[in-house]
Amino acid sequence: MEASILAFAQHQLDVSVQRAARSIRTGAFQVDAGGADVAQQLRGLLCGTGLRFYQCDEMRFDLVRSTTFAIKQIAPAYDAGRGDWATGFGSQFDCPSGGAVHVLRAAVPMLRPFRFLDYTGQRMPGGKQLLTSTAVFRAESYSEKSCT
Repeated sequence: MEASILAFAQHQLDVSVQRAARSIRTGAFQVDAGGADVAQQLRGLLCGTGLRFYQCDEMRFDLVRSTTFAIKQIAPAYDAGRGDWATGFGSQFDCPSGGAVHVLRAAVPMLRPFRFLDYTGQRMPGGKQLLTSTAVFRAESYSEKSCT
C-alpha cells in the first residue's frame, strides 16, 4: 500500500511540474501573475488544489533559464553524502523569457514509515524520502514580461 501511495505521489508531482512548465512555456505564467510574487505563484501551480500526499510547504524548486539546451549541469536536489537537501537547491529563480530554454526542477520530501522499502536511495531526515521531478523545455516566443 505504501509503495502505491508513493507512486501516486510521484505521479502527482510529475503532473504538477508539467502543468507549471506548460504555463511558463506559453507565457501564461507571467500574464496570470498580475504583479504578484512570481515565485509564490509558481509554488501555487506546483502544489495545485486537492489531495496531496506530501506537504507543499516543504517543497523546493529551481527555475533556471538558458539560451541553449547545452546546459552544463542541472543542480541536484539531494546530497547523498549528507542524506539531506543539496546546498543551494531551491534558491534559483530566473525570470521566464520567451524563446529561452528553461529547466524546472521540483522536489518534496514524503513520509516513509517503512524505510526498508526505499527504492530511490534519497532518504531524508525524519523518516522521509525525496521525490523529484524535472522538466526541460524551450518557451514559445512571447514578449518579455516582468517578474516583479
